[in-house]
Amino acid sequence: MIEGSVVITLFKRLCIAFMTSIPVRILNRLFHAIGQCARGSKVIKWFVRPTNIDSRVDTSFFYGLLRKVWNSILQFFSRLYARIAGFNHGSLNNRLYNRLIKPSFFLHLSTLLFIGVLVIYIIPHNYWNNLYALLFVLGLCGLYFLCLLSGRKDLGRQTNGLWVPFLFFVFITTISVYGSHDMQDSLRSLAFFWTSFLLALVIYGILSSEKRIETFLGVMTWTMAVVSIGAMIQRILGIEQDILLTDMNLNQGMPGRAYSTLGNPNNLAEFLMLFIPFAYVWATTRKKDLTKLLGLFLVGVGVLALILTYSRSGWLAFAIAATIFTILYKRQIFPALIVLILCCIPLLPQTVLNRIMTIGNLKDTSSSYRVNIWSSVLRMLKGRWIQGVGLGTGSFRAIYPSYSVGMTGAAPHSHMQFLEVLIEMGILGLLSLLWYSLSLIRRATAQTLRTAPGVLRGTLCAAVASITGITTIGFAEYTWFYPRVQLAFFIIAGVAMAAIKLAQQKNTDRSV
Repeated sequence: MIEGSVVITLFKRLCIAFMTSIPVRILNRLFHAIGQCARGSKVIKWFVRPTNIDSRVDTSFFYGLLRKVWNSILQFFSRLYARIAGFNHGSLNNRLYNRLIKPSFFLHLSTLLFIGVLVIYIIPHNYWNNLYALLFVLGLCGLYFLCLLSGRKDLGRQTNGLWVPFLFFVFITTISVYGSHDMQDSLRSLAFFWTSFLLALVIYGILSSEKRIETFLGVMTWTMAVVSIGAMIQRILGIEQDILLTDMNLNQGMPGRAYSTLGNPNNLAEFLMLFIPFAYVWATTRKKDLTKLLGLFLVGVGVLALILTYSRSGWLAFAIAATIFTILYKRQIFPALIVLILCCIPLLPQTVLNRIMTIGNLKDTSSSYRVNIWSSVLRMLKGRWIQGVGLGTGSFRAIYPSYSVGMTGAAPHSHMQFLEVLIEMGILGLLSLLWYSLSLIRRATAQTLRTAPGVLRGTLCAAVASITGITTIGFAEYTWFYPRVQLAFFIIAGVAMAAIKLAQQKNTDRSV
């Protein structure tokens, strides 16, 4: 009865009327003309063409060696597992183990992954410890390995599925500890980098079907919704204004910035930037109208929470990500999106409009503060741009005061993703990050154009939008300074790699 209710029918009619309105039709024709010109450009053709680098490296010496080492490890532990299972047959721990590695609902590798991701982000900042994520990921990896030994066929186990850009970034990150100016902090940072790497690989291995990806998108949606509701509750109860985060002379009357469970409004904006596109895909691919409306409502809650962060870089990144996502996912509604945004601007609170007007204003203390830090970091790079100062912000803080300009004094990091990676890991670190990020965007985009509409195609579009958005924020923030945001980036990377792999298999099967 609800599916065919008057409310849903009226909502559909309003959408149709809006899509066929004169402003939307005019913009639609203009956008169509621009699209025709873009399709013929060499840059677009190069960007979306399929790459055959994987087929080349698959037969390389490195991958052959990696495959032999991995297969030898699996064979050794498989024999050991078979002997232990024979002695341990029928015991209580053996029955519990069988429940973990065999399909079930509550005790299942996928379920533990989904619950773990949800718990990681709903724990309030004051109660969070990075050790929780490390223990969770190590436990998940151990269980994953045991499932491989038991012969599970639904999990990834081939080394040739590992991307060269990913492995190169892992390698450069690891060796950047060498010669660090703060070895203890570098090892701490490396531990969490490896936590993120392993989680990305486990997600890549577990999400071996479109159904699992769809379920994981639902987990991401509800995780985003719970964190966003926390931000809205904060706003209702009142948030104390932090003068260290906001220039009150240029933002008079602005309320306290929401941060929910993530301790800082910029951290919350970065997290939402990564998860909202995937939540939208999950919402719009629901079959029932009521579930679809619920999903869109949750996405709206996430967007409202993003507004409450008053993060200018977050807003700008979200606008860019929404544009890219719409063009890839359903470009027919892009003109309607522009009209909708223009109609919504007058409805925004004056404090939001004032905040938008301060973008790029160097009179704003946070903007001038960043410029001074960037100038100081450029001075630091002289003689250090090749090898870097060592992984982790501890090495950065140890050296920065000697090069600081203006009133920056001691800074926690460089406030720019690319500068921070360059000063910590050197030029190879920066190049490896750019290679990996561009590889994710390019491969996902190429598969998007070849994949039929559905959850898989939507996931690819969301991956491009999220990674582009977080890269945009990286021009004004070091997004990995807060470990849970770093973890969120590699969660997205794992989902993106899994979706690209499935799309490649699907499209290859279709062409045969």
